[in-house]
Amino acid sequence: MIIVSPENGYWTVWLRISSGFRALTNTPTPLPLSLKPRKLGVYLDYEEGPVSFYNVETRSHIFTFSDTFTEKIYPFFSPGLFEQKNEAPLIIYPVSDRD
Repeated sequence: MIIVSPENGYWTVWLRISSGFRALTNTPTPLPLSLKPRKLGVYLDYEEGPVSFYNVETRSHIFTFSDTFTEKIYPFFSPGLFEQKNEAPLIIYPVSDRD
């Protein structure tokens, strides 16, 4: 079983109907968001260590994890399931100076 946590290499935010929007820290951190983000931005500074999540549409900060990286890292995205199906498709947009 994989435990999703920064100690295991997962810097994660998730939205669950039962528990709301959370950052998966050692003890999950509730995120007081009134709107469910439809577009989520992820910023990683490999040398300095922060992994930050943003609401792209409102240009607002959601949460930042601080860490140090010594190995290659890989992105992992999952929209999860809602009533055993995906409510909306996962679309990954390229970074643009216009966004």
